[in-house]
This record gives sequence, structure tokens and C-alpha cells, in this order.
Amino acid sequence: MQINLDKARPGQVAAISTIVERVSTDQTHTSIVLPTRYGKSDVIRLSALKLFSDKIISGSIVISPGGDLRNQIVRSGKVRDMCDRYGIPVGVAKNVHEWRHAENEPFANGRYLLSTTIQYANRNVDDIARIINCRFFMTGLTVVVYVDETHMVSSKNKWGKAIQRF
Repeated sequence: MQINLDKARPGQVAAISTIVERVSTDQTHTSIVLPTRYGKSDVIRLSALKLFSDKIISGSIVISPGGDLRNQIVRSGKVRDMCDRYGIPVGVAKNVHEWRHAENEPFANGRYLLSTTIQYANRNVDDIARIINCRFFMTGLTVVVYVDETHMVSSKNKWGKAIQRF
């Protein structure tokens, strides 16, 4: 998928390029650091959309420390703004989903991006790991897990252990 990044900030362009390159070459971990209010949500949405549209991944899960950030990723107005800004048809980018409740197939109906909280992920580690594995076995393509605000996560706390499992 071609995305017009003329209106993106240089750091956003570099971040999207880095994510796409690293996922495309099967790198398992990538860290992107951008300033507050710099457009990290657009970086997540755009890289997820590009990777999914180009059939490099079978979906994405964004894990955030709270409900406000979870909602921001999939809020329809924010998705429409992103589409206007980067010349993406809304019909292509709208298949995002706020993941709050146990669902057998949260990627149904062409959804490519799920957004949830670390608390939900921690409570549902086994189910989320199963869904990630099922997506891989069904499609042969991985699911990318974005961790928003990673400073909240440590390998020494339950949240960090949940992330490692995914």
C-alpha cells in the first residue's frame, strides 16, 4: 500500500520505515522513541496498515497502559484524520477494533488492528497467546504486538511477563 507521508514529521517517516523494514526481515523486537504529542499513534496505525495491506503480517495488537490510550488508537475521528492527512481511503483504514471483552476471533471482518490495555492483556494472557498462534497457523503470517508506553512494563512485573509471552 502506498501512503503519502508528505505531511508526516521526519521522525514519523523514519519510525514507520524502521518498523516496516524490521518486521519484513523477521526482527523480533524494535523500539521507537518519539517525543510526546509527536504522532506515535499515527506511526502505529500507519505501520500496522502498511504491513497488513502488503501481506507481511496477519494483524496487530496495540497494548496501552490505560483506557484513554487504548481508545485513542481506534477512535473513528482519529482514524479519519489520519486518512485525510496521509491520503488513505477511510474504507481501507477503518477496520480497527477496541478489544475489551473476550472474543474468539477479534480479527474477524477484516480487522487488522486491535487496541487493548495491559491490564486486559495481563488478565487474558493465555487467550491472547492462543489467538496470536492461531492467526499465524491460519495465515502463515505473524501478528505484530505494539507496546505503547513501554516504560510501564518490566520483565520483573506481571505486565512484562505477559508481553514476553506474546
